[in-house]
Amino acid sequence: MRGDIHKRSYRPLIFLVLGMALALRLYGIAWDEGYFFHPDERQIMFVVDALSFPWPPDWSILFSPESPWNPRFFAYGSFPIYLLRIITGVVKRVVGDFAVLRQGYLVGRVLSTLFDVGTVYLLYHLGRKLYDRVIGLLSGAFLAFTVLHIQLSHFYSVDTLLVFFVVLTISLCVDLFRRPSWSVTLAVG
Repeated sequence: MRGDIHKRSYRPLIFLVLGMALALRLYGIAWDEGYFFHPDERQIMFVVDALSFPWPPDWSILFSPESPWNPRFFAYGSFPIYLLRIITGVVKRVVGDFAVLRQGYLVGRVLSTLFDVGTVYLLYHLGRKLYDRVIGLLSGAFLAFTVLHIQLSHFYSVDTLLVFFVVLTISLCVDLFRRPSWSVTLAVG
């Protein structure tokens, strides 16, 4: 019973940390009014804007090098490019027609923010897993207020996505070390 009360006392604190992390990362997210001062973000936006998925799919064209779904740019990997293109397509359908390049950067920055807040949460769990709830909460709070992470969340670049997946992989590796299983092995892979 006492352990349950102790567990519940940390829930509001981690929600507070996550709320502060989200607020700091969303504050002023459109600070440059779409002028793309970050060169990586600008390049990703240009590549994403050039992508189109033919409907109905013509598989012979889709799997060819001349495919309109081929970004022809792989410096940061294809996942961030395809992720942003798919999410902006969904947003476009929900809120109506908008120029992907002009407002798509906001969708990308919100994605970057969500991945970074996810990293705060993953770091809390990793600290809790390796030590205890206090260490987990402190590590999450330190990351929530880290200026570099707040700054990087104000751009859609691969940094916040990469850190999220690195921390997720480390957390899964800890699980794999403690309790080896095929499902965790596949998740780590």
